[in-house]
Amino acid sequence: MARVSKPSPFEALTRQQLIDSLEKEVWASAVPHIAQHLANQLMATMGINPKGIDLVMWVSDARHQTNATALADWIGRQMGDPAFQQETRQAAPLAVMARMITNHLESAEAANS
Repeated sequence: MARVSKPSPFEALTRQQLIDSLEKEVWASAVPHIAQHLANQLMATMGINPKGIDLVMWVSDARHQTNATALADWIGRQMGDPAFQQETRQAAPLAVMARMITNHLESAEAANS
């Protein structure tokens, strides 16, 4: 009796579906690294102390203990926003992120005034 093999999940996907799936996986694995890189650049540009804690309460929850980790997490979340992806097609990601963090902090400050 011949053994019938079950088709792999990839066989059922079209070429475009497979490409889309791989792009999503690559993006998901790259986001933390890109976010950390952008956070490092942003902290240097804006004079933010990476080991400080002054941003933690404004951009993340209590699980982060330094500005560096809180900012990288916040940036990673912003990178998933289609508006961020659209804006970075027209401007440098660092410039977009600097504007976004400034707007975010100004909004948070205004809400607490």
